[in-house]
Amino acid sequence: VFVYPSYARQDGDHVRQITDYMSRDRYFEVWTDCAVVDDPDSSLQRSIQAVLDRGGYAVLFWSHEAARSSFISKEMEWVWRYKRDRILLALLEEIHPPGWLGDDILPWLRPVQLFGDGDRSEVNRWDDLIVRLYWLVYNNNGL
Repeated sequence: VFVYPSYARQDGDHVRQITDYMSRDRYFEVWTDCAVVDDPDSSLQRSIQAVLDRGGYAVLFWSHEAARSSFISKEMEWVWRYKRDRILLALLEEIHPPGWLGDDILPWLRPVQLFGDGDRSEVNRWDDLIVRLYWLVYNNNGL
């Protein structure tokens, strides 16, 4: 399964730990952008579109830093309009989901909580993300 992670640059180390785990231990093909791109309407958008068109998913790693990024908002709003059934929201910290999702959509979207509360390990939370991605794959393939 192809995955495009969207995250704030400041969350990069944390997100890379998660995406490395997804690739190494759970065999996802994680597409990472190595270059800094300032325009979400550029070739990055075309690359994300290619991932989604090949059956991939966009994971929005949401944090206070991501909430302050107009780039992240534009990028994910585009994904939301293009293929809303292929986006997953992962909360890196306690924060309200982005406003463009709308309150009526949240029960369907069901964000994955990746920040700890002392009940479960970090890896257990990462596996919650994996399970949720497979749930989306299952539902999108009409199985």
